[in-house]
Amino acid sequence: MLKLAAYIGNHFDLSTLAIVSQQSESDVATALWKALQEELVLPKSELYKFYLEQEQQRANTNTIENVTYRFLHDRVQQAAYSLIPSDQKQQTHRTIGELLFRHTAKAEVEEKIFHIVNLLNYGVELIAQPSQRAELAQLNLLAGKERSKLATGYESAYGYFDQGIHLLTSDCWQSQYPDFSQKDKKKGSKTAKMYI
Repeated sequence: MLKLAAYIGNHFDLSTLAIVSQQSESDVATALWKALQEELVLPKSELYKFYLEQEQQRANTNTIENVTYRFLHDRVQQAAYSLIPSDQKQQTHRTIGELLFRHTAKAEVEEKIFHIVNLLNYGVELIAQPSQRAELAQLNLLAGKERSKLATGYESAYGYFDQGIHLLTSDCWQSQYPDFSQKDKKKGSKTAKMYI
């Protein structure tokens, strides 16, 4: 469980870890208990205590808020991450990114876009289907737009835009132009200039 948490980052929450591990929040909380005891992972609130006993787990699972954790130190996260064989890292990043994207509500995608796109970009070499590459290009476009809104985010925004461009096929102006032109008609002419 700590290895999967290490992919997510120094801070992670129970619901995200449940999605990534494809287990229930109760099972994830139980799996994290030893790491909590060893103080490798620290809870950010006292909510984790609701998961301590099996009876309480079953009684409270539906009413508990999302529990958030953090690794004791960046080096603990790095140590957990280093336990993953190198040849599995790309595929695992991609799988986690896909799971998070599929389980994130559309309204929350912009909020989590950087994390999702960074995970998917790490495994970009494993994405062969043109439709999946086009979808990731769209996500990179969204991440670039969001990052460019920040005063100091232009360089990283450029990185997302550049990655998105490299994901597109050479005939993307013909094959995907209708998608962009329909969006432009809905959003107005200012949006059209953003795509050019």
